[in-house]
Amino acid sequence: PFTPKGGDENILGYEFPYLGATGALMYLANCTRPGILLAVNLLARYNASLIKRCWVGVKNIFAYLLDIKILVCFMIKNQDMTMFGYHDAGHISYPHNPRSQTGFVFSIEGMTFSWKLRR
Repeated sequence: PFTPKGGDENILGYEFPYLGATGALMYLANCTRPGILLAVNLLARYNASLIKRCWVGVKNIFAYLLDIKILVCFMIKNQDMTMFGYHDAGHISYPHNPRSQTGFVFSIEGMTFSWKLRR
């Protein structure tokens, strides 16, 4: 879905609040929902030339956010906690512009407290 604009696709106008929607999703991805960060990053690349499938992608992310439950984490003092860290790197995850991507995430007992995704 993140291929360049095809010949039969039209660029949508400014009547769609795409910039505001991607900005709001970027805030959520950076502050509270790291799971949507990659999808929001890919959709934000189309801010200058919005096509219909990108607008559908933004609506799908908002629908996903409405469906997931709000998670609350309580930490108990003097409890043994396990910390996990994951790291991944890839070179051709976006075939039309092959640059490497890397990222990491750290969590304690399933609660994410640090992450980063970089191209």
